Amino acid sequence: MPKKKPYTQMTTAQLRAATRQFDDPNYHPKALPWGEKEKRDQLAAAQLGRSMKVGRPRIGLGAQRIQIAMEAGLRRKVDAYARKHHMTRSRLLSEAVSRHIAA
Repeated sequence: MPKKKPYTQMTTAQLRAATRQFDDPNYHPKALPWGEKEKRDQLAAAQLGRSMKVGRPRIGLGAQRIQIAMEAGLRRKVDAYARKHHMTRSRLLSEAVSRHIAA
């Protein structure tokens, strides 16, 4: 069996022939089986009583959005400081509040 060409090197006619199956509305590809890594991750999560959720990991009690009012000039200074120190506005404000409470 000859080796298939990469799609980028096929002619229009070759591409049509190679992708004809995708034009069929009844085409449903089979799901790929999970690999060993995914199985290990699922098992580890199950042993810890967790699910395989996506997204940011929960830190502490988890993050919660709040809305605050801030003078526009101060907000510009906060944003400039955060940008200069390679952090988000949220992280800067969280660290500032934590330090203020600890002091």
